[in-house]
Amino acid sequence: MGDSQKTRSAVRDGVPMAFSDLEGRIAEVESFVKKTTKMVQVQVEVVDRKIESEVGGLRREVEKKIEDKGVALERDLRKLEARNEGLERSVDDLRSVEWLSKQEFERVYEELKKAAKSGEDGEFGARLDEIRAIEKHAADGLGRVDYALASSGAFVVKHSEPYLVGKASNWVFLKSTKNGVHGDADKMLRPSFGEPGQCFPLKGSSGFVQIKLRTPIIPEAITLEHVAKSVAYDRRSAPKDCRVSGWLRAQMI
Repeated sequence: MGDSQKTRSAVRDGVPMAFSDLEGRIAEVESFVKKTTKMVQVQVEVVDRKIESEVGGLRREVEKKIEDKGVALERDLRKLEARNEGLERSVDDLRSVEWLSKQEFERVYEELKKAAKSGEDGEFGARLDEIRAIEKHAADGLGRVDYALASSGAFVVKHSEPYLVGKASNWVFLKSTKNGVHGDADKMLRPSFGEPGQCFPLKGSSGFVQIKLRTPIIPEAITLEHVAKSVAYDRRSAPKDCRVSGWLRAQMI
């Protein structure tokens, strides 16, 4: 009788002890979870700060590059504007010049020569050096030596396909060529004095001409001549972009 009472008392006492152990373990788990959560939160914050720092640095680098590019672009635009203003002034100066036609040059030149021969000092009297200056200017309308003239010994070596009008244009081109050069190609090497029709048109929107000079030179200026706007029917075919290359002893310079 006494033993059974002791057993029941022990069981009753064991139940609260088991619950106490369970509560202790739950508290340990809760503490571990809190610590783990706090550690994970700290790691996430560190990663966030690192990502923000990397993104901020990258953003600053990109902004710096964009700013540098903008400054360089603005500088180039200013240079382009300055060149454009200079070109406009040159065009205005060129337009303000009253150019004489070929016939007017020849008439004035002949009158001056006659006046110089007769020794008159009247309206058309001129010194010999003035006549020579006018003769030089009348030769090509430039007032300086033109090495690309046919009369200076230059000739066309090669050119792209010319623009020929007519159904048999290809046959005419083949019949009139010599070593691939059209018979009228030397028109490009004659001064036209801005007269319409005094040119050698090339086919298409682009073309090329290869010219051989009589002697090697050091170019000081290069000019492209086209009919004057005042007498041109349509200037849309006028050359707008041009690239000039030179070869000396089979080497491009």
